[in-house]
Amino acid sequence: MSQEVSSQPVRRSRRGLQGKVILGVVVLVTVSTGACGYFTSYLGVRQLRNTITRDARMLTDTGTRYLASKIINEPYTKEVELIEEMIIDSRVSFVVMRDTEGNPVARRVSEPESWWAYAAEYEKDPKLDASTVSVAQWIALPHGELVAYTLPIWLDDDDNRRHLYGFLTMAVRDPAMSTMIVYARAGTAAIVVTICVLSLLPTVLITYRWVQPLRQMMRESRRLAAGKMPETLDDDRGDEIGELMAAFNGMAGKLYLARTALENANVALEQKVEERTRALRLVNNQLELQMKDKDEFIRAITHDLNAPLRNIEGMTQLLIRKHGESLPAEAQTKLERILANAVNESEMLNDLLELSRVRSRPGKDHVVDLVELSRQVIGSLEFEIGERGIEVSVEGPMPTVIADRNRMRQVYQNLLENAVKYMPAEKSDKRVVVGCRLGGDAPVFYVSDTGRGIDPQDEHRVFQVFQRARYSGEHSEPGRGVGLASVKTIIEHYGGRVWIDRESDSDWQAGTTFCFTIGPQHVSRSSQTSQSLPSRR
Repeated sequence: MSQEVSSQPVRRSRRGLQGKVILGVVVLVTVSTGACGYFTSYLGVRQLRNTITRDARMLTDTGTRYLASKIINEPYTKEVELIEEMIIDSRVSFVVMRDTEGNPVARRVSEPESWWAYAAEYEKDPKLDASTVSVAQWIALPHGELVAYTLPIWLDDDDNRRHLYGFLTMAVRDPAMSTMIVYARAGTAAIVVTICVLSLLPTVLITYRWVQPLRQMMRESRRLAAGKMPETLDDDRGDEIGELMAAFNGMAGKLYLARTALENANVALEQKVEERTRALRLVNNQLELQMKDKDEFIRAITHDLNAPLRNIEGMTQLLIRKHGESLPAEAQTKLERILANAVNESEMLNDLLELSRVRSRPGKDHVVDLVELSRQVIGSLEFEIGERGIEVSVEGPMPTVIADRNRMRQVYQNLLENAVKYMPAEKSDKRVVVGCRLGGDAPVFYVSDTGRGIDPQDEHRVFQVFQRARYSGEHSEPGRGVGLASVKTIIEHYGGRVWIDRESDSDWQAGTTFCFTIGPQHVSRSSQTSQSLPSRR
């Protein structure tokens, strides 16, 4: 028997290992070079902006000193002319002079766009303070950036005391430096892209060299799983992957040899199993024939023995009736013993015939209400139950079963007869309960009594033909040891089992509980509600 390969499809990875490595390297290089480029660009732009800021401060400081040296005691008369002179530098976008309250006194604008952008920013916070205005204000423009620097204008009076005259704001925009900033940022981005592109090719080559052996091992693993001999991989790389390929070659060869040996062993085992199966089938057929022959033999023997036994019984009864009074007492006693033995043997043969019919003729299945059936059996034993003073009850609910009614009647008849027959007369508590425990895998039917009980050592004997509990022979109750064997045969025919239930081996003298189950295909789930029967005395 060859070992079949699983028919499940081989699981494919969504992304190959090579693609993952390339993607990871590209992301790593991009992030690292981008971070370095950004940091470098940030430092360069910062340095350029510091230079422009320093130039703007220097120009503004020069302007404030120039204004302070030119302004005379007549305020606000020559400021416009002085500001005109400051606009000569091509980097100056505008100059504005304000009084101490922040109101414009004079201005000169060479780039209106820069002025309106500054004015919009100034409107957001128009307050000026001589202690805080010495700060550069960067303003973004569509074509670059400019820095507006504001400084206070201080004048010295005759007493050499300084007082605030106003504020001077100069906006400086250096196109060359703005271009340098743009070029620096663009150059950094270009360097990052170039590094990523240049790193892609070696990454592809290196990862291909790493991944190709893994792909070969994966391919040969599929061949091995399909039952084919894997090819030997080239393992002369001289690195860890080469060692892995060498180990794979050794493992694959051993697995292939082990698989081949296992397949051969399976073929041999399958042949042996087939031979044993044929032998067992032959033995089973012979056993079935022997069982049939045995049943036929039992039926023939019991039928042939019944006729002479009936003749012996009839002739003995005739002798006792006609000549019993004239015979001696000893002869009369022997005739009575002959009659009793003939009757007993005839009943035993009838039991054997019934057991044989149970095994060979299971009967026709019908829906049987076990509550009603058990009540009918109890009614047939009403005289014995009342004579012995036993209380019998039926506890519900009990599900209906699909079986032969007469066979199920035999089950309850034998169990209830034994419970009544072996109830000790000296017992104060004489009870027999018929019921069913629902729940679990299958319902458990039971007949429980408070009688003498059965020794645990006899449990295996009482369900065999002609076997009884050892205490039975100590009492006068008749019995042939066929009833429980019939119960076992009937229950097993319906896919169940019968046993003696007890909580422990020490309480067996407190009574006996016979339990049995029925195969699930013979049990109807519709429960039948039943009520306890009255005591029978």
